[in-house]
Amino acid sequence: PMARNVRDLALLLSVIAGYDPKDSTSLNVRVPDYYSKLTIADPRRLRVAVVKEMVCKGVDERIVKSTYRVVDKLVSEGAIVDEVSIPIIPYSLPAYYIIAMAEASSNLARYDGVRYGFTVRSYSWDESVMETRAKGFGTEVKRRIMLGSFVLSAGYKERYYIKALKIRRLVRDSFLKVFKEYDVALSPTMPIPPPRIGERVKDPLQLYAMDIETVPVNLAGIPALNIPLDFIDGLPVGLQVIGPPLSEEKLLSVGLLLEEIIGIRDAVVGV
Repeated sequence: PMARNVRDLALLLSVIAGYDPKDSTSLNVRVPDYYSKLTIADPRRLRVAVVKEMVCKGVDERIVKSTYRVVDKLVSEGAIVDEVSIPIIPYSLPAYYIIAMAEASSNLARYDGVRYGFTVRSYSWDESVMETRAKGFGTEVKRRIMLGSFVLSAGYKERYYIKALKIRRLVRDSFLKVFKEYDVALSPTMPIPPPRIGERVKDPLQLYAMDIETVPVNLAGIPALNIPLDFIDGLPVGLQVIGPPLSEEKLLSVGLLLEEIIGIRDAVVGV
């Protein structure tokens, strides 16, 4: 969910969180009342990790400075903040897109216009399927289907897809190891300021690279919270607060603290 402050976010999460028996990816676990139980974290009891590989070369220097400005404030408030290394992080981006494209290729194979989704009527079944998939999918979806089909094809599955799955496991294990010693981890949300409204990024690789900070979290299957951090050239940049599995309560609590420390009110936050 997204909201303009952490309290509203907690309220929204309380409403939409829960088990869905028709969704194989949802967890059948107790969902707390995030809103009524929300309290601000005590910085003196907080252990924070800054992931070195996520605040490094390639991240806009102004975003790095804003990130460490918050780190310094946390330390001055009594928090323990250490820099940690997760060497597998640089491999997260290619691994994520290999897995995502392979899954997209597999999942979208059913949309042939016969049983599922949009249909283009034609003179033959073959033409109908081709026209449906040509006109029903956008450029990016087609790109992902083609690349996904490639990495799943004979001779390439072991070379790309299986290796990507191994990297996913290593990324998750690395984060879980960090959370044995720390409550949360911090990183920028994006490596650069976002594009302006109406501005198009034509290079797909450049577009994918914008996800380099959030992809490791998605790959590990752990929650994260984006807090407004600063404005650069009039554009908002965010701070990502990462936690272990099912730590949304802790993230919201730390989010309240960071909201107070940073001092940006009623901007868009999301978990």
